[in-house]
Amino acid sequence: MIITLSDRASRGEYKDLSGPAIKERLSEFFAFHKWDSTISSILIPDDAGVLQEKIREAREHTDFIFTTGGTGIGPRDITVDAVKPLLAKEIPGIMEFIRIKYGAEKPNALLSRELPVLQANH
Repeated sequence: MIITLSDRASRGEYKDLSGPAIKERLSEFFAFHKWDSTISSILIPDDAGVLQEKIREAREHTDFIFTTGGTGIGPRDITVDAVKPLLAKEIPGIMEFIRIKYGAEKPNALLSRELPVLQANH
């Protein structure tokens, strides 16, 4: 399950690019390994309650949940804060590595917040 959070994309003001990009990469990965997969995705506004509801629903029947969007420092960037209470474990080192690797090339990456490689409470 891929959940994209974007007020503007959910209103149709622009096209979501990150959700489809994640889906494409996951599909390629699963195909390469010859694993059967069904990858669903949804686009929602930046709303903590809706995000938490979608995560709770998805974890009943989904092995992986990816969220994209809502990770900046603006007032509507609520993804990290909304997801954190639902977690059992958090592994921050992965995103620290990504920031080191890509931060010089894309400085905006240094302003992104994240919760990588998560295990949700069941």
